[in-house]
Amino acid sequence: MRPAQVGFADTSGFSGSLYSFRGLQQAGTVAANANLARFQNWGANLAYGNSYSDMGYKIGVGYLRNMADVLYISSSAGLAASYTDSVGGLSVDLDGNYSSFDGAFHYVSALQSFNSANLVANGSGAKPKAWGIDLGYSFNTMDHTSRLGIGYQRSHQTVAVGTATGGSATDVGLPKYRWLANYVVNLSHCTDLGVEVYNDKAFGTGATGTSGGATITGSGNNATVGVFRLGVKWV
Repeated sequence: MRPAQVGFADTSGFSGSLYSFRGLQQAGTVAANANLARFQNWGANLAYGNSYSDMGYKIGVGYLRNMADVLYISSSAGLAASYTDSVGGLSVDLDGNYSSFDGAFHYVSALQSFNSANLVANGSGAKPKAWGIDLGYSFNTMDHTSRLGIGYQRSHQTVAVGTATGGSATDVGLPKYRWLANYVVNLSHCTDLGVEVYNDKAFGTGATGTSGGATITGSGNNATVGVFRLGVKWV
C-alpha cells in the first residue's frame, strides 16, 4: 500500500498534510478504472506548535475517511477484502514540555458505528475509540541523559477487533486498559538502553463482539509484560 502525500510547514508553527492510498474495496462495487482504484481512502492532518525558552507545545488533529483500513480493524477476517459502509475517524494529539517535564495525550475514535456486518460490539455495530496519556521526567544519571515515564491507555468497544479463521477467534484485539512505566538512558551519542513494564486488563466476560463470523468474549484477565530495548542509530 503506497500512499501519495503532500504537505506544508511554515515558520509560524503551522503544518499540515493530505494523503491518499488504495485501501479496501467497498462491498458490491467495481472500480471502473484500475488506476482510480488505487485512491479509495484519504486523510488530512493539521498541527500547530511553538516553543518559548524552556517550554514548548504542539496540537494536532487528523481525519481519516474510512477507518476500515486501520490495522486493528482491517485485520478482522470480516474486513479482509471489503467493507460495507465507510466510517470516518478523528484523532487529536497534544504534546508539551516544561523544563525537565514532558507530557502527551492522544485520542482516536470512529465518528459513527460500523455496519454490524463488519464489526460488532455487544450486539450492535461497534464504535471503537482509544486514548492514552503519558508523563515523563528527564534527568542526568552519571553524566548520561535519562527519562522516567508513566502512562495510562484505555480503549472502548475493541474486544471484537481481531482475527478469526474458520469460526475460531485467534486474537481478542486491544485490552480495556493498560498501565505502563518505562526508563530510558542514553549510553552514548548513538545508543539508548531502555526497560518498560506494562500491565493489561482485558474486557470482562460481559463484553462480546463478532469478528469474521466468530463470537469473541472478553476474558477479564490481567497480563504483565516487561521489555528490554537497546537502540542504536546511525548519524
